[in-house]
Amino acid sequence: DTASLTMALRFERCGRNVRVKEGGLVVEKTGDWLQSDYGVGLTNRPLRMSEMFGVQILKTILYPRLSLGITTLSPQEVVIPKYMWQLTPTWLLDCGPATGGEVKVNGKRVQTVLSHGEVKALKEGDSLALVVTPEGELRFFLNEKQLGAG
Repeated sequence: DTASLTMALRFERCGRNVRVKEGGLVVEKTGDWLQSDYGVGLTNRPLRMSEMFGVQILKTILYPRLSLGITTLSPQEVVIPKYMWQLTPTWLLDCGPATGGEVKVNGKRVQTVLSHGEVKALKEGDSLALVVTPEGELRFFLNEKQLGAG
């Protein structure tokens, strides 16, 4: 998948199976499309609690899967993990046909959003956004519609 930021943050660092393009506004999957490890993109600064982070899907593939996550760690200090959920603290929404939209906090599944079929079938043009409340709850949005909290 290819995703772009919808806010002033820029992608600055990434794992070996993605590349940063267009001045940090786009992260694109490279290599084997089924290989999901080291597909992490990190922004230029940590996100703050209550700050929304969002991306827009620019291109999908036959087996689209996208994990969108938030961590409050400094991107410059993070060792790029094999998978985003290996970072702590992390809030993650894992989307795609296989997952059904799992919410993970610090690597542990806390909720599955099976009732939201649109999370399972992301399309070009869709936008996903996440925000972590001061209470540590993840709220997620698809095309500006809040789908729930985890």
